[in-house]
This record gives sequence, C-alpha cells and structure tokens, in this order.
Amino acid sequence: MNPERFDLYQPHLTAGFAKAGKSKSMGSFNVAPFVTCAMGDLEATQMPIKALLGFYIGGMGARSKNFYNDYANAKEGLLSFIERREARFTGR
Repeated sequence: MNPERFDLYQPHLTAGFAKAGKSKSMGSFNVAPFVTCAMGDLEATQMPIKALLGFYIGGMGARSKNFYNDYANAKEGLLSFIERREARFTGR
C-alpha cells in the first residue's frame, strides 16, 4: 500500500474504530507492511509475485466487497485488469 495514499483506507479504519468502541483507536494502531523480495532472473522472480498480486486483487474477498480490488482500482485505475483477474479466479 502506498504510504502517501492514507486517504484510501483511513475512512475504513475510522469506521472500524468507531464500531469497536473506546478500546481501540488510531493512536494504538500500527500498520505492518511487508515487502516481497526475490533475487535472480527478472522474469522468473516476477512470476510468483504477479500470481500473488493477481490472487489478492482478483481472487480474495466477495465480488460485492473486495478491499484489494477497490484499492487497486482507486489507486491505479486498474478496472479492466481487475475484471480479468476476477474472471480467472471465479470462473465468471
């Protein structure tokens, strides 16, 4: 996730904290990003990373509500890519 685009997920966090009550807040919340690192032949190392991204963007979540799908489209305008990935993973 792009650290410069907090505006894309901040409303969801705020809503979640409001629902959780006083026990949780932005002040006690930490984001733990991860980075996939692969070394070697460029094309060979890109394939598993592309597969993982395709799975997250196209295969995770319900068709009506997919956080990764929504984020990728809002951030990059990748709607046609997302729709193709969804079709591959869901068989639709």
